[in-house]
Amino acid sequence: MRYTHVVTRRPADSADPSHYRHFVATLLEQGLFVAALPAQAGPFAAPADGAVVLPELAILTPSTPAARSGEDGIAPLLARFRPTLQLPAGTRLDGGDVLAAGKTFLVGLSEHTNAAGIRELARQVEGYGYRVRAVDTGGRRLRHTVSYLGRNRLMLAEHDAGQPAFRDFGQLVVDEVDAGGTLWLNETLLAPAVSPGTLARLQEEGLPVVTIDTRAGSTNLGPASLALCF
Repeated sequence: MRYTHVVTRRPADSADPSHYRHFVATLLEQGLFVAALPAQAGPFAAPADGAVVLPELAILTPSTPAARSGEDGIAPLLARFRPTLQLPAGTRLDGGDVLAAGKTFLVGLSEHTNAAGIRELARQVEGYGYRVRAVDTGGRRLRHTVSYLGRNRLMLAEHDAGQPAFRDFGQLVVDEVDAGGTLWLNETLLAPAVSPGTLARLQEEGLPVVTIDTRAGSTNLGPASLALCF
């Protein structure tokens, strides 16, 4: 799918604004309409944690601060563009555990996402031709440790390479610190700072890579968390 819109969040006053400006400029260069949520007091709420967005609908994950319905949340913004739904009581699903890879959603079981949440996601999306696969992440957020590189390929650490859920994907195995956080966006890979070796391997794969500084105050998250694309 080709993305046309992206939701970001302005950094706290303590952050260097030049990092955010460069990030937004990179998104605009990709032809995206950028909507910026206001800065938040307290812990940074990553926009991509707050929803799972398909062309057909947006599924809110209200257990995370990013999805709350006030003016600093994404719920009212997404409602302008998609039918939205919330998961029923007893389910937990965090966007940080959901990695879209073509028509497959890879979903990590963690303290933020439970089996009931994964089953409900599957119930909502499978009618649109998507499939959902659960991943044992050892409690880590999936998108912090695995990245989608487009064209049915994943970037991941060696200890994740044997996961059954990844069996149908090509795999680029790298150091764990570099494995997550990148964002495949309209045929360009937006990457946080990675090691020279990983950057060289990505370039050898023929991937157009743009490296950006994604620090937000005391938080250093990858583009996959800081940009909710749809």
